[in-house]
Amino acid sequence: MSSRLINIERSTRETSIALSLDFDAPLQSVDTGLPFFDHILTSMAYHGFFGLTIKAAGDVQVDAHHLVEDVGIALGSALQQTVQQYGHVERYGQSLIPMDEALSESGDRCKRTPLFGVQRRLSAGVLWTIPHPTDP
Repeated sequence: MSSRLINIERSTRETSIALSLDFDAPLQSVDTGLPFFDHILTSMAYHGFFGLTIKAAGDVQVDAHHLVEDVGIALGSALQQTVQQYGHVERYGQSLIPMDEALSESGDRCKRTPLFGVQRRLSAGVLWTIPHPTDP
């Protein structure tokens, strides 16, 4: 069986991203320059049983949101191309994961409209190294 591999490159004025998504080789190598974001993406790929390689750089000294958005757009494009080229991917997914000092909830929906969203509820103003744009 041949590998179901999708490669995406995305470059803007703020970011440069090279992403590979492989549903048949569960290797993860993620480097965005944002350690917590790397952890989240690596965990998603590991628990989703797919390979994900990302090398991304951006203007994180100004704000991390450009990089997070563009990685999300690239990942969404890769998922969309996977469905178009290789067929069925589960449309919905949900998980509730109790951890030592946190409860993580994730809901995913694959659809035809490109969209990437993150919603957070924290008392602190910073999600590790990813500041929220509305924080003072």
